[in-house]
Formats: sequence, C-alpha cells, structure tokens
Amino acid sequence: MGDDNQYKQKVAQAYDAVEGLKADEAFKLAGFKAVLNALLGGISTASPLTTPPNGANKQVDKGQAAGDGGWEATIANKLSLTVEQVASIYHLDGDELKIIVDHKKLPKSLSQSTQHLAALVAAGRQALKLDDGRTDYDLIRTVCREYGVYNAKNFTSYVKLLGNRFVYSGSGQSQSISLTLPAFTIASDVAKRYVEGEA
Repeated sequence: MGDDNQYKQKVAQAYDAVEGLKADEAFKLAGFKAVLNALLGGISTASPLTTPPNGANKQVDKGQAAGDGGWEATIANKLSLTVEQVASIYHLDGDELKIIVDHKKLPKSLSQSTQHLAALVAAGRQALKLDDGRTDYDLIRTVCREYGVYNAKNFTSYVKLLGNRFVYSGSGQSQSISLTLPAFTIASDVAKRYVEGEA
C-alpha cells in the first residue's frame, strides 16, 4: 500500500509541476510525462524530452513519421497513395518539402498549374504537420516561381479557385490555406494525375 501512495504522490507532484504552464496541451503532457519519469527514477532515451509531441517539432524525422514507413508513408496514408507514388512527387530535405514533378506535366493554364502546386504543397506539408494546419501562401508562391507559373497579379484568385473545401485565412501578404478532409481528397486526385501521367 505504501508504494501505491508514493506513486500517487509522485503523479500529483508531476501534475503540479506543469499545471500552471502557459503552453499547448501537447507540451504540458510531454512535460508531465518527463517530470513523472524523472520522479520515478530516471529518464529513458525515449522520453518526451527527446521526442517532442506530434507537430511540436517542425523538422520531420525521416524514419519516425508514420512508424517504420517514414515521412513518405505519412503522406501516402493521408493522400491514399503508395510510398513510391509519394516519392515521385515529393522530396523532404529537413523541414523543406519539395515538389519534384516534371514541369512538363503541369497544365498549360497558369491558373490550373497554380492550383495543382498549391494543393500538392499544402497537402504534403499539412500531412507531415510542418505548418500547424495552415500553409503560408509564400511557400506556394516560391514553388510556383520555381516552376515558372507564378502570376503576381492573379496568384491569390488562382489559389482560391481550388474551392470551398479549402479554408483561406489572412489578407495581403500574410495569407494561408488549410485543408479539410474533402480538400485532402481533392489534393489526392491532383497527385494521382502526376503519378499516372494524366496531368
């Protein structure tokens, strides 16, 4: 019975240690686990101190996301693609997710090319939780410039042509886009056009 009371006491101490923190709940939980682990006799190498909660660390561990399948499996699961298909569309370098589709496969229309790239960029980054659920237009602009389809005057209106399944936020130069579940389905359809050569 004494061990049970000691354990309860340590749980209460760990809770008290993080209760007043002004932090996201995921960080509080990680902190609670770390403090409790320390109070119970040590910190293991797999403790929350060395493994931040999902989405807390912007840099994706290439082998950790989605278990053994890596970051490709995370995107594949979200977009209903195979890992090989994901690898033919995306390349991850640290926290920079690059689109690697052949520019010749982009539609001839600047509007459609912008929409396709916006959907691919936002879906990939949000699947990996690189953007806290919102992808800045600046990231999409950069990719559109790289592919030679950026139209400064019409960029925002082109992106918004993706439709109301996507959520648009902000104004001016600080705009962002969020994907709903149906938006991920649209992004999946776009991605499949590039892996199946239909774009």
